[in-house]
Amino acid sequence: MKNLIDKVTFRHGATIDTRTAQSPMLTNSGLNEKVTQDTINYYNARSQSAGMVIVEYTSVSPNGGPSRSWAPDREQLAIYDNSFVPGFKKIAEKLKKDGNKAILQLVHSGREAQYRYALGGQVEVPSNIDFPWISYPLHELSEDEVWQIVKDFGTATKRAIASGLMASKFTEQIIICIKNFFLLILMFALTFGAVVLKTNEFCPRSRTRSIQGSQGKCPKRLYYRLSN
Repeated sequence: MKNLIDKVTFRHGATIDTRTAQSPMLTNSGLNEKVTQDTINYYNARSQSAGMVIVEYTSVSPNGGPSRSWAPDREQLAIYDNSFVPGFKKIAEKLKKDGNKAILQLVHSGREAQYRYALGGQVEVPSNIDFPWISYPLHELSEDEVWQIVKDFGTATKRAIASGLMASKFTEQIIICIKNFFLLILMFALTFGAVVLKTNEFCPRSRTRSIQGSQGKCPKRLYYRLSN
């Protein structure tokens, strides 16, 4: 029988001392999106909270945050260039000093990066649609900008590992961004029952079926049918 206090060894050999993990929790402790002493103190106090600690909601791109922030010294953290690495090294040192593992939660906040607009930047979304509850302007990403964000996740992961963190976790906010690619399609489908559309590289690769009948590939045309 497995217990919470059992050690766990992952496929590539990394081991954590218990079967527990601390979920990432946004502290809003950043100053200009960088780690502060408040951030370090927070994680130092939690170095024995679980076998693995997931460090909070950290943006990978200049316009990927801050979200849920309200002042320059109360910001979401970021890791979109090398100047952020020293701060995360200090977090990793504090979390690992008692033998525990730490990973970093990575995010592009999309339409939720409300404080980026307050700082004079643009808030990015994959589709140009109206979100009636949002009071700030939104920038629709071009295909090149989308691919740049994909690269940003890769380089942010490298920076996290260089900081001494074991790995990275992609947050559910990415799923929200993916859904936004298809939100307009869904709106048309709900109105007319079905819609035929052209797609680019950003299409689902799982259970899709094209008009020609190919399945499991990324077709040039997709057919969406909704029925009750």
